[in-house]
Amino acid sequence: MAKICSRCKKIKGLADYAKGRPECKVCASDWARKYHQKNKEERNKQKRKYYRDNTEKIKERKQKYRQNNKEKIKEYTLKYRQENREKINTATREYYQNNKKMVAKKAIEYNLRKYNLTFEKFSQILSKQGGVCLICKKPPNKGRRLHVDHCHKTGVTRALLCINCNRGLGFFIDDPYILQRAIEYLVEKKWEQLHN
Repeated sequence: MAKICSRCKKIKGLADYAKGRPECKVCASDWARKYHQKNKEERNKQKRKYYRDNTEKIKERKQKYRQNNKEKIKEYTLKYRQENREKINTATREYYQNNKKMVAKKAIEYNLRKYNLTFEKFSQILSKQGGVCLICKKPPNKGRRLHVDHCHKTGVTRALLCINCNRGLGFFIDDPYILQRAIEYLVEKKWEQLHN
């Protein structure tokens, strides 16, 4: 069976029509594309309003889809990344170049979450310490930042330290007794060198 398309006036088979539509799929697609281009701003406004009004519903639907299609998404993502590796790398490089400060801030915020710190709280501590390591009183090397020193038992933040002081405490297992013995050892050896 066949029928005449209401737009292009050509005779086409029923497979060329969407169910219950008077125009063929090609004409319907062409009309929809032109309509969306002509009414782009209005359509975008409608989409934004719909998203605002249905945010939770949309999130749930997306989450459910991701849960039910993990393998499919994984395969698609892998295939897309392989086929578009250069495009992705170029876009990533451009993004990092154009947003260096924001990217650095986001990286710091991501790391601070481990210590339940916000960027603002980190900045407060840094300012209070004068921008230097609390132990050696030196600023971090260029392009580096101070590290969050925390108690490994309680997780409580203690101060901001340079990488050497932070590692030093770690190597001494945060034990004041061992650190005191290390200080005594250094003082004794220095005294021996001066007097021998």
